[in-house]
Amino acid sequence: MAAFPTDPNEELPKNPNHLNESSDDSNTSESIQDSANKDISDNIDSNAESNEPIGSQSYNAAVNEEESAVVASETYNSEPEEIDNSEEFALASDISEESTTAATEAPLVNKRYLFEFEGRGNDYFFIAFRGYVLTVLTLGLYYPWARVQRSRYILNNLWLDGAPFVFEATGEEVFKGFIKVYAVLAALGGLYIYALVAQDFWLQTLMPAIFSIFGLVITPLAIHGSLRYRSSKTSWKGIYFNYSGRLGPLYGLYVKNILLTIFTLGIYGSWARVNLMTFIAENLRLGNVEFKYKGEGSKIFVRGFVTGLISYGVAMVLMVIVMFIIIANGNMVPGFGEPTESFGQVATIFVVVYSLLFLSIIIGMVNLKVWIMKYNLKSTLFRVGNHLGRIEEHIDIAALTRFELLNGLLTLVTLGVGVPFVTIRRMQRYTELISFKTAINFDNVIQTGKEYNDAFGEDLGDQFDIQLDLM
Repeated sequence: MAAFPTDPNEELPKNPNHLNESSDDSNTSESIQDSANKDISDNIDSNAESNEPIGSQSYNAAVNEEESAVVASETYNSEPEEIDNSEEFALASDISEESTTAATEAPLVNKRYLFEFEGRGNDYFFIAFRGYVLTVLTLGLYYPWARVQRSRYILNNLWLDGAPFVFEATGEEVFKGFIKVYAVLAALGGLYIYALVAQDFWLQTLMPAIFSIFGLVITPLAIHGSLRYRSSKTSWKGIYFNYSGRLGPLYGLYVKNILLTIFTLGIYGSWARVNLMTFIAENLRLGNVEFKYKGEGSKIFVRGFVTGLISYGVAMVLMVIVMFIIIANGNMVPGFGEPTESFGQVATIFVVVYSLLFLSIIIGMVNLKVWIMKYNLKSTLFRVGNHLGRIEEHIDIAALTRFELLNGLLTLVTLGVGVPFVTIRRMQRYTELISFKTAINFDNVIQTGKEYNDAFGEDLGDQFDIQLDLM
């Protein structure tokens, strides 16, 4: 039997079944008709068993299949920045059969998910102020509870698709990690004091190396522990985040990043940042939702290099101007020749110019930080099974740079008292600028995370101000 074309554009044969004439009954039309009917029946049965389409059914099946592929393609590529899931989003291949099946059953309908933040500056200020006062009154012992309360307020007031995030960390868990951190610090401090009192020359000589090694060791440990603890305590719609990265590979990556950054005089720093982001994203889950970071170190380096050139170029121009004024002396400024007036005027010029110099550098740094945040958001993807999603940002770099500069000014003018209000302002602004659109049905997401209650890494990172600063 001849196979039927599966291409709907190919012309179908007028007679879908090739009949074999019977040589014994070739002289009678009735015999030919009976033989034809029998062959048609046999061919239909054969096609049913082998799943081969026949006639118009083959054509309709092919059309339906092509239409489904077109719908799926349009769904995944409806946004100009969407990428091909087969090449651009090659994630780890160890997804469970159960999670993949559940994900692929989700309806293929793109939906926009919006973030909202309902926190208020006055409420957060009261929480922060009360925490600071109790921390002072308890000689620092209340600090873990104060920090958990601040984090819980921020996350519990962050909403996505009408559901809040929930942060379930407790002060008791963080306090245990807090005690462990100070036990380690006490051991190091005791060793240093012993070296001084005993006047041990070799131990005093080795102490800088010991502290350097300690700093090298605690950074990956703090990042790893903080991610495990915070992710296992954060949920959305009852589904918990989960960080499954291993400490050994993270240490290897960290040492590699440090060595290459040192040997390249800082140039490799952009690639080091991307390496860390990629490692974290590939080991982070929300239930069975996988994440992927597709940033490139070269783009971050080029942007940083250009921003640095502009910032320092402006600074150099200002320095040339001030030096020209100083050299010109009284010829340009009336009364400049008198020593007392000359010193006062030169000092004023120095203050003004170096203030502008400092401001130009600060503006460049803030602008670069905003650009990196925008780039990281655009480079972050997620998927469940065959369904993709990408974060959508609506960030105007110039406008957000001005916003962050104003936040810095408010913090400076209020001597830090305005930090709670600045935090709320930032959360409100960012949630307005970030959303995502995807065909993933989050009602079908499966829980995969495990509970993790050790807050040692979280406290270690906090005490040594080790921040991921991924954005």
